[in-house]
Amino acid sequence: MNNDHLTNVFTRLRYKLRMAGSAILRNPDDVEDAIQDTFCKVWNSRDDIETESHATALSITTLRNTCIDAVRKSGTEVAVLDRDGQTDCCEEVLDEADDAYTVVRKIIDTSLTDVQRRIITMRDIDGLPYAEIARIMNMEEATVRVNLSRARKTVRDIYRKSNTL
Repeated sequence: MNNDHLTNVFTRLRYKLRMAGSAILRNPDDVEDAIQDTFCKVWNSRDDIETESHATALSITTLRNTCIDAVRKSGTEVAVLDRDGQTDCCEEVLDEADDAYTVVRKIIDTSLTDVQRRIITMRDIDGLPYAEIARIMNMEEATVRVNLSRARKTVRDIYRKSNTL
Protein backbone atom coordinates (compact mmCIF):
# COMPACT_ATOMS: atom_id res chain seq x y z
CA MET A 1 0.00 0.00 0.00
CA ASN A 2 1.40 3.40 -0.86
CA ASN A 3 2.27 5.90 1.86
CA ASP A 4 -0.47 8.45 1.06
CA HIS A 5 -3.22 5.84 1.03
CA LEU A 6 -2.07 4.37 4.35
CA THR A 7 -1.90 7.86 5.87
CA ASN A 8 -5.50 8.46 4.76
CA VAL A 9 -6.59 5.17 6.34
CA PHE A 10 -4.89 6.19 9.60
CA THR A 11 -6.61 9.57 9.54
CA ARG A 12 -10.05 8.00 9.14
CA LEU A 13 -9.33 5.37 11.82
CA ARG A 14 -8.02 7.73 14.49
CA TYR A 15 -11.38 8.40 16.17
CA LYS A 16 -12.36 4.72 16.09
CA LEU A 17 -9.01 3.71 17.56
CA ARG A 18 -9.29 6.38 20.26
CA MET A 19 -12.67 4.97 21.33
CA ALA A 20 -11.39 1.39 21.31
CA GLY A 21 -8.26 2.34 23.24
CA SER A 22 -10.29 4.31 25.78
CA ALA A 23 -12.29 1.19 26.55
CA ILE A 24 -9.09 -0.50 27.73
CA LEU A 25 -6.90 2.34 28.95
CA ARG A 26 -8.51 5.02 31.07
CA ASN A 27 -5.81 7.67 30.70
CA PRO A 28 -6.22 9.69 27.49
CA ASP A 29 -2.45 10.23 27.24
CA ASP A 30 -1.88 6.47 27.41
CA VAL A 31 -4.48 5.97 24.68
CA GLU A 32 -2.74 8.50 22.42
CA ASP A 33 0.60 6.78 23.07
CA ALA A 34 -0.94 3.40 22.18
CA ILE A 35 -2.40 4.84 18.97
CA GLN A 36 0.96 6.32 18.02
CA ASP A 37 2.70 3.01 18.71
CA THR A 38 0.06 1.26 16.62
CA PHE A 39 0.57 3.60 13.69
CA CYS A 40 4.33 3.10 13.87
CA LYS A 41 4.01 -0.69 13.92
CA VAL A 42 1.54 -0.75 11.06
CA TRP A 43 3.61 1.77 9.08
CA ASN A 44 6.62 -0.53 9.33
CA SER A 45 4.47 -3.30 7.80
CA ARG A 46 3.06 -1.13 4.99
CA ASP A 47 4.76 -3.13 2.24
CA ASP A 48 2.81 -6.23 3.32
CA ILE A 49 -0.55 -4.45 3.41
CA GLU A 50 -2.58 -4.90 0.23
CA THR A 51 -6.01 -3.42 0.93
CA GLU A 52 -7.65 -0.78 3.09
CA SER A 53 -9.61 -3.41 4.99
CA HIS A 54 -6.37 -5.25 5.76
CA ALA A 55 -4.84 -2.00 7.06
CA THR A 56 -7.93 -1.38 9.21
CA ALA A 57 -7.97 -4.88 10.68
CA LEU A 58 -4.24 -4.80 11.33
CA SER A 59 -4.52 -1.40 13.04
CA ILE A 60 -7.37 -2.48 15.32
CA THR A 61 -5.67 -5.73 16.29
CA THR A 62 -2.35 -3.98 16.89
CA LEU A 63 -4.02 -1.32 19.05
CA ARG A 64 -5.82 -3.96 21.09
CA ASN A 65 -2.57 -5.82 21.73
CA THR A 66 -0.67 -2.60 22.47
CA CYS A 67 -3.29 -1.57 25.04
CA ILE A 68 -3.26 -5.00 26.69
CA ASP A 69 0.53 -4.87 26.87
CA ALA A 70 0.34 -1.41 28.48
CA VAL A 71 -2.10 -2.71 31.11
CA ARG A 72 0.15 -5.69 31.84
CA LYS A 73 3.23 -3.45 32.13
CA SER A 74 1.50 -1.14 34.57
CA GLY A 75 0.78 -4.07 36.86
CA THR A 76 -2.80 -2.97 37.35
CA GLU A 77 -5.76 -5.00 36.27
CA VAL A 78 -8.52 -3.32 34.38
CA ALA A 79 -11.89 -4.37 35.73
CA VAL A 80 -15.05 -3.77 33.81
CA LEU A 81 -18.55 -4.39 35.12
CA ASP A 82 -20.72 -6.57 32.95
CA ARG A 83 -24.51 -6.37 32.72
CA ASP A 84 -24.94 -8.41 35.91
CA GLY A 85 -22.62 -6.18 37.92
CA GLN A 86 -19.85 -8.78 37.90
CA THR A 87 -16.29 -7.81 37.01
CA ASP A 88 -14.52 -9.24 34.02
CA CYS A 89 -10.87 -8.98 33.23
CA CYS A 90 -9.78 -7.00 30.21
CA GLU A 91 -9.22 -9.95 27.85
CA GLU A 92 -12.63 -11.50 28.56
CA VAL A 93 -14.30 -8.19 27.82
CA LEU A 94 -12.35 -7.87 24.57
CA ASP A 95 -13.27 -11.42 23.54
CA GLU A 96 -16.91 -10.63 24.20
CA ALA A 97 -16.61 -7.45 22.14
CA ASP A 98 -15.00 -9.43 19.31
CA ASP A 99 -17.92 -11.89 19.39
CA ALA A 100 -20.46 -9.05 19.32
CA TYR A 101 -18.59 -7.43 16.41
CA THR A 102 -18.71 -10.70 14.48
CA VAL A 103 -22.46 -11.03 15.04
CA VAL A 104 -23.12 -7.42 14.02
CA ARG A 105 -20.92 -7.75 10.94
CA LYS A 106 -22.86 -10.87 9.90
CA ILE A 107 -26.17 -9.04 10.39
CA ILE A 108 -24.93 -6.14 8.26
CA ASP A 109 -23.75 -8.50 5.52
CA THR A 110 -26.90 -10.64 5.40
CA SER A 111 -29.86 -8.51 6.50
CA LEU A 112 -29.42 -5.09 4.94
CA THR A 113 -30.04 -3.90 1.42
CA ASP A 114 -26.97 -3.13 -0.68
CA VAL A 115 -27.54 0.62 -0.25
CA GLN A 116 -27.94 0.33 3.53
CA ARG A 117 -24.87 -1.92 3.78
CA ARG A 118 -22.73 0.53 1.83
CA ILE A 119 -23.96 3.53 3.82
CA ILE A 120 -23.53 1.93 7.26
CA THR A 121 -20.07 0.71 6.26
CA MET A 122 -18.98 4.12 4.98
CA ARG A 123 -20.35 5.96 8.02
CA ASP A 124 -19.79 3.63 10.98
CA ILE A 125 -16.74 1.69 9.87
CA ASP A 126 -14.89 4.04 7.53
CA GLY A 127 -15.98 7.18 9.40
CA LEU A 128 -16.91 9.19 6.33
CA PRO A 129 -19.02 12.34 6.80
CA TYR A 130 -22.61 12.41 5.55
CA ALA A 131 -21.79 14.86 2.76
CA GLU A 132 -19.07 12.57 1.38
CA ILE A 133 -21.36 9.53 1.52
CA ALA A 134 -24.09 11.49 -0.26
CA ARG A 135 -21.63 12.46 -2.99
CA ILE A 136 -20.37 8.89 -3.42
CA MET A 137 -23.89 7.41 -3.42
CA ASN A 138 -25.25 10.21 -5.62
CA MET A 139 -28.12 10.99 -3.24
CA GLU A 140 -29.26 13.73 -0.93
CA GLU A 141 -27.67 13.95 2.51
CA ALA A 142 -31.12 13.58 4.12
CA THR A 143 -31.63 10.33 2.21
CA VAL A 144 -28.30 9.06 3.50
CA ARG A 145 -29.37 9.87 7.07
CA VAL A 146 -32.73 8.09 6.65
CA ASN A 147 -31.09 5.00 5.15
CA LEU A 148 -28.48 4.95 7.91
CA SER A 149 -31.14 5.26 10.59
CA ARG A 150 -33.15 2.40 9.09
CA ALA A 151 -30.04 0.25 8.73
CA ARG A 152 -29.02 0.82 12.34
CA LYS A 153 -32.54 0.03 13.54
CA THR A 154 -32.58 -3.21 11.55
CA VAL A 155 -29.18 -4.24 12.94
CA ARG A 156 -30.21 -3.31 16.49
CA ASP A 157 -33.52 -5.23 16.30
CA ILE A 158 -31.94 -8.38 14.85
CA TYR A 159 -29.05 -8.21 17.33
CA ARG A 160 -31.43 -7.93 20.28
CA LYS A 161 -33.44 -10.89 19.00
CA SER A 162 -30.30 -12.98 18.57
CA ASN A 163 -29.19 -12.23 22.15
CA THR A 164 -32.53 -13.28 23.62
CA LEU A 165 -32.52 -16.68 21.89
